[in-house]
Amino acid sequence: MLGIGQSSDQHTPKRIEFFDDIRVRNVSCGGWHTVVVAESGDCYAFGRGEYGRLGLGDTKSRTRPHLVKALKGKSVVHAACGGSHTLFVTNDGTAFVAGRSDHGRLGLVDMKSLAIPTRLDLGPITILQVSAGASPALNRVIDKQNMD
Repeated sequence: MLGIGQSSDQHTPKRIEFFDDIRVRNVSCGGWHTVVVAESGDCYAFGRGEYGRLGLGDTKSRTRPHLVKALKGKSVVHAACGGSHTLFVTNDGTAFVAGRSDHGRLGLVDMKSLAIPTRLDLGPITILQVSAGASPALNRVIDKQNMD
């Protein structure tokens, strides 16, 4: 599901027309989904929706980009897709997580999956960027306070 409305393999690059009038800041691809962060702070997701990894409030798959409504107005500046989860960072340094939560991959004690991006409480730490892998979510957290 490449965001072009088809689920078949594509052997040549295709433009995602949805983004023709949107300035893109960040694109992250997981094994099964993609998240696009716009310069406006809006965030769009598409691909397989199992575990709620798209952050769209359900587990349905999407063949075209959909606005992550739960983050509307929060000014997302960065996103990272893992195998079955997604991490989002807002301009105030707050991290949000969605998707599969077992094995601590979302940094939460609760083991349920999250279909709506949920704020990750990291205390006084200001997050600038995150990365995600197949299982662990926060394998790279850049803390603004400790950059000196």
